[in-house]
Amino acid sequence: MNLSDVLKEYFDEDLKSSPLIYESLGMFHSVPVQPQQRDDWEVVASPNRLNKTYEFEDSSTLKAFLLEMLDYQDSVSHHGKFIVDYLKVTVEIYTHDVDDVTELDLEWSKMADNIYQDVKDYAQPRF
Repeated sequence: MNLSDVLKEYFDEDLKSSPLIYESLGMFHSVPVQPQQRDDWEVVASPNRLNKTYEFEDSSTLKAFLLEMLDYQDSVSHHGKFIVDYLKVTVEIYTHDVDDVTELDLEWSKMADNIYQDVKDYAQPRF
């Protein structure tokens, strides 16, 4: 009997959604994780990566989004790709070390959605 067998009964079903915890205990061996399709995030192949395009009403809101995202990704040391096309920003994220989508990418994509909502609420055009 190993530690993971002893502790298995103490973990409820909600924790199974966190592969990092289960992997560290030897209970979960599926890395990279299977990405759960986020609302409007697309999974692109070769390598698997998450992709989404955000649209903005003005350049100051787009700029606020990019600055917030750059600060966020520096704080978590996990960086994505940004393509700016007029008032659209396409973002792409995956874990380069494993050439696939991992839990880090899912968290990153959720934060990108949150930042997008925030900047739409507070960013005002500057004249």
